[in-house]
Amino acid sequence: MKYILKKLFIIVTVVGVLLGLPLTAFADDTTKTGTDGMEANVEVNGSIEATTISITHPATLDFSVNGSPLAPLFSVKNNTLVSIKVTAVDLSSTTGGTLTFTDVNEADKIWSNLSLTDSKKYISLKVIANPSEWTNATETAMQATTTEPMVLGELASLATGSIKLDIACGKAFDQTYTAKAALILRFNIV
Repeated sequence: MKYILKKLFIIVTVVGVLLGLPLTAFADDTTKTGTDGMEANVEVNGSIEATTISITHPATLDFSVNGSPLAPLFSVKNNTLVSIKVTAVDLSSTTGGTLTFTDVNEADKIWSNLSLTDSKKYISLKVIANPSEWTNATETAMQATTTEPMVLGELASLATGSIKLDIACGKAFDQTYTAKAALILRFNIV
């Protein structure tokens, strides 16, 4: 019985405290008086939050070369409530594999004629957006030798667009190698 009374006392105390708290979240009221035709000014304050950009994209991409390069088509999904512009900022070979390639323009080499030494030295990487899935898609590919960022296109809110990674490289390899590259994409609100 003592336990029940104690519990009842706690509940009554909590309810009393809650009822005593002011629950309005409004500014102080003001009173105006006057005759017919009186006007009153009400200040209206708003808070506008920055739009959060949310994108789903692969964390890694894998490519392989077995006589011919096999490069992936990958998707970027715009989870944002507005359209976004996607820019390829950088695409370049990096260290970390058993080979570190030198990026060259695809037209600079006759890939099928490269020697073993040159096959292990040169590569051409490029990315391009699938124009049927993007708005204002760029019609040319961004190559690893491109020095300026390139807009790939725009994705509508909640839309998904695919990007093709293309690779050109030599055919003469004497063992299995690994190579790494980095692709940096930038996302901006349209």
